[in-house]
Amino acid sequence: MAKTLSIWASLMAYEEDYTEEPDGIDQRILIGGAVVGVIILIAAVFLFFPGSENSELTVKVENAESQGLWKAQVKIIGLEETLLSSTDRFGRTTFLDVPLGQEIKIEASGSGFEKAVKNITLTQGKETVTLKLIANLENQAHIKTITFVGPSGVRLEGELITVDLSCSTGMLLDESIQQVSTGFLDVEVPSGCGTLLANVNATGYEPGNYSLNETQIVRLQELITEKGTAKITVKDSEGRFLDGIEVSITDSFGISTGNKEFTSFGEARFSLDSGSYKAFAFDPAAEHTPAEKIFSISPNNQTSISLIMEEVSLGSIKAKAISKSSSAEISNALITIENPSGEKISQEFTEDFVEFPITEEGTYKLVATAEGFIISEEIEVDSDNATGVYELKLAPCTPSTCGLLKIIVKDEDNIPVSNVRVGLIEPETGFFLQEYGLKYTNGEGITSFAGLESGTYAVIAQKYPAQGTSDSFEVIQDTDTEIEVELFIGEGTIVVETIDSREKAIPFGFAEFLNSDGTSLGRLPLDAEGKGTLVTKADKKVFVRVEAEGYTNYTSRLFQVYPNEINTINAEMQKEILGDSPKIEFIGLFNEINSPVNGLNAGKTFKARFKISVPTESEYEQLGVFFRVGEERLVEKDDVYIERINAPTTSIMKGKTYTPPLGEREDEDNLTNNEAKWAVAVWDETVQGIYDVELEINVKDSTTPAKYLPIFYRVFAINGNGEVLRDPFDSELGTGEETSVKQGLYAETYEKGYNENAIEECFEDFCYSERLLDIKEGLFIHSPFDVRIFGNYQLEFSITNNSETIHDNAEIRIMNSVNGVFPDESLNIQSYSIVNADSQEFSSGNETFELPSVSLGDFRQNKTINALFDLRPEELGNTALLVQIVSDNQLVFERFVSFNSVRREDLDVTVLPEVLPAFTEFDLNVSVMLFEEDDDFEAVNDAMVRVERITP
Repeated sequence: MAKTLSIWASLMAYEEDYTEEPDGIDQRILIGGAVVGVIILIAAVFLFFPGSENSELTVKVENAESQGLWKAQVKIIGLEETLLSSTDRFGRTTFLDVPLGQEIKIEASGSGFEKAVKNITLTQGKETVTLKLIANLENQAHIKTITFVGPSGVRLEGELITVDLSCSTGMLLDESIQQVSTGFLDVEVPSGCGTLLANVNATGYEPGNYSLNETQIVRLQELITEKGTAKITVKDSEGRFLDGIEVSITDSFGISTGNKEFTSFGEARFSLDSGSYKAFAFDPAAEHTPAEKIFSISPNNQTSISLIMEEVSLGSIKAKAISKSSSAEISNALITIENPSGEKISQEFTEDFVEFPITEEGTYKLVATAEGFIISEEIEVDSDNATGVYELKLAPCTPSTCGLLKIIVKDEDNIPVSNVRVGLIEPETGFFLQEYGLKYTNGEGITSFAGLESGTYAVIAQKYPAQGTSDSFEVIQDTDTEIEVELFIGEGTIVVETIDSREKAIPFGFAEFLNSDGTSLGRLPLDAEGKGTLVTKADKKVFVRVEAEGYTNYTSRLFQVYPNEINTINAEMQKEILGDSPKIEFIGLFNEINSPVNGLNAGKTFKARFKISVPTESEYEQLGVFFRVGEERLVEKDDVYIERINAPTTSIMKGKTYTPPLGEREDEDNLTNNEAKWAVAVWDETVQGIYDVELEINVKDSTTPAKYLPIFYRVFAINGNGEVLRDPFDSELGTGEETSVKQGLYAETYEKGYNENAIEECFEDFCYSERLLDIKEGLFIHSPFDVRIFGNYQLEFSITNNSETIHDNAEIRIMNSVNGVFPDESLNIQSYSIVNADSQEFSSGNETFELPSVSLGDFRQNKTINALFDLRPEELGNTALLVQIVSDNQLVFERFVSFNSVRREDLDVTVLPEVLPAFTEFDLNVSVMLFEEDDDFEAVNDAMVRVERITP
């Protein structure tokens, strides 16, 4: 560069000399030629001798299949300082100002690959060097064959299935989206892919995300619809709850829904689509008569019914299914009994025999069916002479003995419908012929029955919410028959309403309606009220992406389309989202019927909803959200688990174990498609704006009261520089993928905690929940808290901002006080831990009666503060723990947690009977009295009583 400047300066000086003393036209021409020559010389200097004498070096790191490797580490060695970088999504990284003419060594490495090294000398201003990494044995490319089956396990041949494939490592696949109709898909998994993930979509089935390392058979599920709940209580004639009773549900045609539960504490629960049903209770021990009752279900509501079962006094009938030729038992045969009143009950035969109670006097009829066999001959049994085990003999089907009934189901557009439940009914009565069971159509809408008796039948076809029935037809036992049934699906309506943060309509935007696989149904302009309406076939789930000038985009979660029903999607949009990092906000908790709730309960399903905000100026390589539930390491040992994430067009990975801070390899080896401890959903293509995300979780039936059930969550994004931007921020990881002491899977999270069956108290601005553990007894105590002097207790509480007010200049103050002014010094705080709204922890193990003020961070709507205290009462009588929140020098929250400290000797416990009788049911009566003044005792309400067996 200095050389160039010198030449230019000489030229300018020469030009000035010429200007002062011109010497005619010939000299001017001569000088002009000289100027041109100098310019050419300058260009040559720039071209062949750049002033910096440096090069721009691009290094591309590939696997053996020539696919770029993301996040590979590249080193340039041989310079004054070693240069370090990581590759982008295409496997490239660029180094500037690398000296020309100097030999350098390039090293490239990646997880699961051997290191590659290349020595080069740069000779050009821009160069690209490619290094290929050799995969370790367990990371090598391979072919994987995926089989797709329906809910019944039948391969989906003829069904168009769209599969969006992705790699857990983020590697970009050459052909990520594929479509098949054979029920099979062969995939070439490249080296470095990690776990192969699949987002699977097919019309009429629930969209699903699958880890294909765990299984190569993908079972698609029926569409999940808005359901109601049926609570069935079963008692005997004396009003006592009956356990172990089989409760099943049939629809209005008497067709089983497939739901079957056994009562526990006399109760069974079912989640059902709207409609009319019959609950049927059956005692497998044949000690009680069956009971049934008709009821109705509506979406998002619960129906409770009670069934009374009488004790059996007439005996029972036993039966088994055997082969007519060999007398061998035929397992999985269906045995049906018809009572004298014409009512039928069916049981599946597995071994030995099935048993039916005799509920009335008269003649009973037994018959058996099995796949591949002719229906058995009917056996009549007199209730007065029901002895032994009746054998129902079945003969195998042959072409000459069993005709085939082929059933084809199509919709109103003459398109075959898969996964339709098909049964046979009596044309005159409409009764379901349960002895022939149920079948499901394949991808071509076809199913079949074999072994039918000659007679007149009709077909009923069901796939919620559609249903169809054929005309009656004749079947001849050794002749094939073909029937076609129309299933009318109908149309549903989706309405989009756009509003701003003040709930004011945003006019003249656009709403794009998309299938679950991301294919567009259409893009509609919104009117002056910010509304748009789409009518579409009710056989799918859809989501919507909304845009409006001057506002950020909005992407909804998936919604099911129902026939003749309206789905309304409220899209709240913002003017601008500032910052570099995405943000996540907990919106609320909803039960299985979509009503907002403030707590978790055993045996129930819940949906936690979140809002993700992506900054307006952001450009991310990848956007993701992480969820975890419970406190145990293994999902099998926890009381809560993740069922699914509702986040359209994401790749989802779920794990069964969680082993912080360095157990990522182990945890990613324990992936699952079922009950999960944690889950990650990732968008590879992102747009700025708001994303609506839903997490579905289940609380196990066995969960103990007051059990702590936390939900952990965070959002993250990877920018073009390979930096990981997280909310909340992790001080250990910063913007890195991992460090020597912590891996990215275990990055900091927000926490929203619930105690089983404990409801948050929600006031106008805040929600509050608490629980107290008696450490010695291992029991949670109900408020008001009666505690032992010098006992050890653990108090947990959480406070959630329930308003739109942002408390970003707030602190929490806590002390032992009964008047709010002075410390009481009777309740010793032995240690504490407080996690603020930014997930920062403040803790101490020093004993005190008053805590220093703790900053709450960015305490905005739906964010939570969690606190944990080890307490010891040191004086008798009443005291309290005072909790205050001060925001901008104003007291905005105050709570006195009251304690009453007593001596163990002040409690008088009486137990009757004093001697417990053996092998006899009896009532154990416990009376608890508290000593008061004047030698008087007062009854203690809500005392927690624990009974322990102390002798074997």
